[in-house]
Amino acid sequence: MQATIEHVAHVTECLAGGTLTVLRQMTAELARSHVRQTLIFSRRPDSPRDVAALFPDAVRLIEVRPARGTHIDFIGDLVRALRTLLAADPPGIVHLHSSKAGFVGRLVLRALDARNGARTRILYSPHGLAFLNPQRPWSSLAYCCARIVRASVRSVPVTAPKDMSSKLESSALTNPIPCSRRKYLL
Repeated sequence: MQATIEHVAHVTECLAGGTLTVLRQMTAELARSHVRQTLIFSRRPDSPRDVAALFPDAVRLIEVRPARGTHIDFIGDLVRALRTLLAADPPGIVHLHSSKAGFVGRLVLRALDARNGARTRILYSPHGLAFLNPQRPWSSLAYCCARIVRASVRSVPVTAPKDMSSKLESSALTNPIPCSRRKYLL
């Protein structure tokens, strides 16, 4: 029998556009199933002003500074937020939603795990495939060792190119994930 997830932490660098839509739907669905949730996020210029009004009241919101320039403020804030969360109220799963949160979040969580002798369960769902940007070839390296959860079966050729497919562990789920399919989060 699979364990029930009681607390999910969502992490995103970009609380706008499609990521915001997915997070609103996902947090609402999980809230209906009485799953405690924490959302660590940063704003972009196109983020709504009243973020709290968009999410169920039970979702704890933690805002970090945006990723601009060298991203030092964002990275420092995210490290502190994840360290504090894991120490005070460890989630059953940390769900990373954006490219920057996915990359930085995995590094931070694995470093904290190594120090604490733990193994945080991480789910990464890119809602835009930033690693396909030919202007940023180094960003594709961040994905060569990730478990990628694709939004659809059609994204198989995109998320598992031939030169990287042997290194990627990949699964397909439609997005957002209804609670009836929560077993796939485990």
